[in-house]
Amino acid sequence: MSLHVEAATEGDIPAWLELAAEVGDLFGVDMAGDPEFHRTLKCNIARGTAFCVRVDNELAGAMLFRRGWINWLAVRKRFRHRGAGRALVTHAILGGENEVRVTTFGERHPHPEADGARGLYSAMGFELTHAVPKPASDKTPREILVWRAQKSRLG
Repeated sequence: MSLHVEAATEGDIPAWLELAAEVGDLFGVDMAGDPEFHRTLKCNIARGTAFCVRVDNELAGAMLFRRGWINWLAVRKRFRHRGAGRALVTHAILGGENEVRVTTFGERHPHPEADGARGLYSAMGFELTHAVPKPASDKTPREILVWRAQKSRLG
C-alpha cells in the first residue's frame, strides 16, 4: 500500500473533525467540539501546515506541522499499524528541518494506546529531551521528543 501525504484543504475539515472526535479520549479533550481546535485547524490549512494521508480516498491520518514541531498527529484506529503515522512523521522529517520535535504521551500515560505513539517516534529515531512540556489539560504525563538529522535512523 502506497501512502501519500498531502496538504489539507478546507474540504478536509469534516474528516479532520471526525478523526479528532475518534481520538479525543486519547488526548483527554473534546477537540472536535473545541472552537480553538477549529480555528487552529483552519489557520494551519490556510498557511499550508496541515497535512493528511489517505487510504482509498479516506482520511487515514492527519498532522499539524510547523517550524520543526509536530503540533498534532492522529491516525484513525482502523488505519493504525498500516504506515499512516510513519508516512506523516517521515513527511515532517523530510521537510528540511535539522530537528523535529513533538510533545507526546509520557511513559506513565494511562491510556492503553499511548505507547503506540511513543513507540513510533522512538522507532523513527526520536529521543527523549529534558525539556518540560506544557501541562496537558487532562493532567496526564507528557514528554518532548526530538529527532535530529545527524542522528537519523529513518527506516
